[in-house]
Amino acid sequence: MAKSRVYFITDVHGSNRCFKKFLNAASFYNAGVIILGGDITGKVMIPIVEQEDGTFRCSYQGSDLILRTKEEVEELKKKAADSGSYTVPMGPSEFKELEASPVKVTELFRQVMIERLREWISLAEERLGKTPVKCFISPGNDDVVDIDPVLDSSSYVVNPEGRVVDIDGGHEMITLGYTNHTPWNSPREVDEDVLAQKISGMVDQVREMKTAIFNIHVPPIDTLIDQAPQIDETLKVVLKAGTVQMISAGSSACRAAIKKYQPMLGLHGHIHESRGIVKIGRTLCANPGSEYGQSSQSRLDLLDPVPCDLLPRGDPHVVEASDVLEEPSERYNSPRPADDPVVEPDGHHLGRGSRFFVEDVEGVLEIYEKVVRIGEPVHGRHEMEIVGVSGVRENQDAVAVMSVRPVVVVSVGIVNEIAHLL
Repeated sequence: MAKSRVYFITDVHGSNRCFKKFLNAASFYNAGVIILGGDITGKVMIPIVEQEDGTFRCSYQGSDLILRTKEEVEELKKKAADSGSYTVPMGPSEFKELEASPVKVTELFRQVMIERLREWISLAEERLGKTPVKCFISPGNDDVVDIDPVLDSSSYVVNPEGRVVDIDGGHEMITLGYTNHTPWNSPREVDEDVLAQKISGMVDQVREMKTAIFNIHVPPIDTLIDQAPQIDETLKVVLKAGTVQMISAGSSACRAAIKKYQPMLGLHGHIHESRGIVKIGRTLCANPGSEYGQSSQSRLDLLDPVPCDLLPRGDPHVVEASDVLEEPSERYNSPRPADDPVVEPDGHHLGRGSRFFVEDVEGVLEIYEKVVRIGEPVHGRHEMEIVGVSGVRENQDAVAVMSVRPVVVVSVGIVNEIAHLL
């Protein structure tokens, strides 16, 4: 069986920076397939209101701002877009109209979401459209159905939602962005029996289940990757003795389908707080996790499922680096402006050809001991190369690399800036 390298990311929620990292990851990690798994649009729209004195006023992240120049306005617009927010310059009269009309607010929000998604699709076509990389982008429960025509309009980007697609000539993938019900009443929520019907309708078309991928946005219930803060009837987080109470918020239909059909891999998201990798039978299930303003990513080289659990123990700290990793193959060159490098030249960022040693030796050894077994031949083949589960926040990036031949292990470490793929 040919081996394919897949880069998976989810829950970017409108972040320009995270989407650019997603595109650049194809070259940086030499991935032949990249998948953005749902919840791709943002949740915040910021009016920037021009005043009679030529200044601009807005509220951003809890602060009331006065912007005195157009340069300051542009700087804020970029910062907001990188964090996933939409900004809309307007005059006082337009702002008053919006305040008085929730319908107009909803329509404007829909317009800015669609506009950014069109920009993203164009950027993907520009950077990767002439490369061998395959790009799959699908909606999640937070995404309005109005974005679907935009996803379906591209000659390059594939929207796999609700169907079976062959991602590489050897692995079929089903995709479902709908979830079970949440306290937030998001656009794509249905009952568990409806989820089960949607999944089974796609499963019936899968030819080879042992190499199939279930790209289901909601994770399986009662696992380490579906734990979310408990919310009371006022939508406030439940605390006991000062501790946030966590509950399982995943899907019983998703778990039942994975347990019954045993695909090779489950790719999930939705529950931002539960980054991790678990096993259900033979199926490896991964949730990269996310926090608002954070994108996370999983990258796995696909053959067969790994025969063991790989459960990260937390975030050890990067303490040292040395040049040992092979550089990514230059099999193609995606267009990129000179000021938009894969890795910015800063000592705080991870660069090509770096291995990072970590402080939390005990935690890394646990991962190391388990993953090394993945490299043992099974019927003459190596089963899978786990290459990463890493978190990317607004002001920190997490990834540390250990090279264990024939396996590459990516553990977790902290560095100070986010730019290592921009």
